[in-house]
Amino acid sequence: MEAQLFANEILGPPEAAMAVAVLDDDPVTGGSFLAVWQSDGEDGDGFGVFAQAFDREGAAIPGLEPVQVNQPLDLSPTAPAVGNQFAATVASDGDGHFVIAWQSINQERNQEGEGTSWGVYARQFTIDQGTNTIIPVQPAEFRVNQQTS
Repeated sequence: MEAQLFANEILGPPEAAMAVAVLDDDPVTGGSFLAVWQSDGEDGDGFGVFAQAFDREGAAIPGLEPVQVNQPLDLSPTAPAVGNQFAATVASDGDGHFVIAWQSINQERNQEGEGTSWGVYARQFTIDQGTNTIIPVQPAEFRVNQQTS
């Protein structure tokens, strides 16, 4: 791949802080990769983390739409994510399994509805070769750090 590409086709909110990991490192068929980035306002509340898979030529893999990585803690499809999630990074085992981690501020709320400061979160995913979709290995993200202040 020699040309620059857009990981996200949504124009408008600022997108930044991209990280990339190889998904398939097979020397003959490999070269697919995953890009993660932060986007402002796209998840309903501040910055959110998103991912998109690409083939070795840099084209979005058909059927693999960009996915929102961070999710509301109640997992309701209509609930917005809370706070700002940003500075994502991604690591892959080279066989289609990967983990994405990010920083978050005010993601968890106390009983008064106030944010509880900084945290580091992660979520594991795989690519289902049969349906060609990005799916979470476990239903929800998990907190990596225990220190909250």
